[in-house]
Amino acid sequence: MKVIANRMKKVLETVISGTQSAFLPGRLISDNIMVSFEIMHYLKRKKFGKEGCMVIKSDMSKAYDRIEWRFLRVHGDFESDLIKPSRGLRQGDPLSPYLFIVCTKGLSALISHYESKKWLTGVKICRRVPVVNHTLFSDDIYLYCKEDTGEAMKYNKDLICQNLQIKEADNSSKYLGLPNILGRNKSVVFSYLKDKVKASIQNWSEKNVSKPAKEILLKMVTQALPSFSMNIFLLPMELVKDIEKCMSKFFWSTSKKSKSRISWMAWHRMSKHKYEGGMGFRCLRDFNMAMLGKQCWRQLTNPDSLVAHVYKARYYADKDFMEAELGNSPSFIWHSMWEAKNVISSGSCWRIGNGNNVSILQQPWLQNVENPYIVTNSPAISQQKVASLFRTDAKQWDIEIIQDVFEERDQQSILNTMIEQGLEKDVLCWKHEHSGQYSVKSAYRLIQSQKVVGNEEDNSTFWRWINMEEDRDFVKWLDRVLAKLMNPMLAETMAIKEVLTREKQIEWREVIIESDCLVVIQMIRSVAPMRSRLGMVVEDGREIVRQSNNNKLVFVKRSANIPAHELAHVSYMYPDCIFYWESVPVRIKVCIHQDLME
Repeated sequence: MKVIANRMKKVLETVISGTQSAFLPGRLISDNIMVSFEIMHYLKRKKFGKEGCMVIKSDMSKAYDRIEWRFLRVHGDFESDLIKPSRGLRQGDPLSPYLFIVCTKGLSALISHYESKKWLTGVKICRRVPVVNHTLFSDDIYLYCKEDTGEAMKYNKDLICQNLQIKEADNSSKYLGLPNILGRNKSVVFSYLKDKVKASIQNWSEKNVSKPAKEILLKMVTQALPSFSMNIFLLPMELVKDIEKCMSKFFWSTSKKSKSRISWMAWHRMSKHKYEGGMGFRCLRDFNMAMLGKQCWRQLTNPDSLVAHVYKARYYADKDFMEAELGNSPSFIWHSMWEAKNVISSGSCWRIGNGNNVSILQQPWLQNVENPYIVTNSPAISQQKVASLFRTDAKQWDIEIIQDVFEERDQQSILNTMIEQGLEKDVLCWKHEHSGQYSVKSAYRLIQSQKVVGNEEDNSTFWRWINMEEDRDFVKWLDRVLAKLMNPMLAETMAIKEVLTREKQIEWREVIIESDCLVVIQMIRSVAPMRSRLGMVVEDGREIVRQSNNNKLVFVKRSANIPAHELAHVSYMYPDCIFYWESVPVRIKVCIHQDLME
C-alpha cells in the first residue's frame, strides 16, 4: 500500500482540483482558510446590488465509511476471492486519504458541471480573480453560490435554512478552527487563545511543578497553542503581551498558595537563546512574523495556486508581491501578510537566469552581502527588468549600459553578480537555509538577530583535497582560500565537486571521498530539489555521481580526518598551491604518516 500511495502522490497534484488542499504535497490547510476568509470579507463589505450571495458550510458525516467501492472501481476488477470490499475505507491506511480525495474529485466535477449548466453560480470577488464555487479540505466543504434577486434572498433566508436543514451561522462561526469573520476589536475575537493558555496553566498550577518541568510545559504545550492562528493572522500586540505575561507568572511562581510572584527576568530577555543568557522561550511577536513570512513566501514561489491567484487579482494585479501596497479595505489576512513582507525582503535573494522576472529596483538580486539592492535612482530603470541589462547577442552583462546608467558602487556589484547560464528562469532563494527554501526556524532566528548588532566575523574559508595513491609514495595536496563572500558549506561542497570532476578527468578505478561535513554528504546523496546557489553546486555533484559508478562518498569524524583538518591551519600561508610529497610541509607530512600507519 505504501508503494502505491507514493506513486499516486506524484500524479494526484495534476489530477485533483486546486480547491482541494488536503493530503497533497505543496498544499496546506491554510490555503483554503485564506481563500474562504477573503470571500467572506468580500461578502461582509457587499451591502448593495441585485445579486445576493450565500455560503453553505458542510461536513460529511463518517466520510470514510460512506465511500462505495463501486465508485472506486475503474477499468477492471481488483477484488480477490478472499476479500471482497463493498463499502468504506480503512482508517490509518496510507492509501485511504488519496482514495478519498479521488472521490471528492467526483463531487468537484458535479459542482463544476452544475456551474457550466448555469444551475449554480460561484462568487467572484473582483474582476481578474477566478470564480470560486467551492473549497474542500478533506471532508469539509464550503459551497459559494449567488441568487439573482437579493431582496428575495433576504426574506427567504429562513425558508432556505428550513428546506436544506441547516442553521444560519453568526459572526462567531469558524472554519477549520479559525474565525472566518472578524470585527474591529481583534483582541476580543482572538481572546479564546488567551483562555486556552490560562486553562492549561491553571491545570498545572494546582500541582507542584519544578522549574525544569515548567520550562518544558511552556515550550512544548503553551507556546504551541496559538501557532495555528499565528500561521495566518497577525495577533494583536495586546493579546501577545497578555499571553507572555501569563507564561512568565507561571514560570516564576513558587507555589499555588504564594501571592508574591516576582518575575526575576523580563520576557524579552527570557526569549533569547540560552547561549545569549536567556531561557530559549519564544518571542511570540517575532514567531508570528516568521509564520506569516511563510505565507508571503508561498505567494512568491507558488503563483499558480488558487490562493495566489485570488490575492494577486485582489491586491497586486499589475505589480510584484514585494511591491504591493496595502490598498483600500484590505482583509485582515492581507494586512497581516503585508506587515511580514520585510521578513522576506531581508532574508531572500534572486538567482539570475533569464532576468525577466526580477525588477532592477526594489528587488534583492545583487551578490552583495552588505546591501543586495540597487541604490542608483534613475528614471531609465524605474520599470525595467534585469534582462534589459543583458547584451542582445549573449547572456552576459552589457558593460556599456551599466557604466552609463549606474553609480560606481552598483556597477561593481552588478558585474560581480553571476548570470547562471544553465538556469532558464529566475529563482528566488532563502539565504538562511542551505536548500534555499524558506523555513520558520531560520526566519525567526533572522528576526532575533536583527535586534542585536553583533561584531562581524571573518567568514573566509578554505577547501582542501588530499590524494593518496595506492603505493603511498605520492601525495598531492590542493588547498585554496576562498573569498569572504563564500560560506563554509558552499566551500565544502565545491571541494567535493572539484574532486569528483578531477576523478572523472583522470579516470581513477575507485575513489573514496571522505568528509567531516555530514550535511553536504546528505545533500549530494539526496534527490530533493534546492533553490539556493549552493543547490546549483550540489546538482552538479549529483550529476557527476550518477554518471560514475567508481566513487563513494563517506562521512568521517574530524578525529579520523586529521590531515585535512591540519591543512585548515596552514591554508592562508599556501593559497592556490599544489604540493608533491617532496615539498609538503613537515607538519602535514607527520599527520599523513600517522594516518597511513593507522
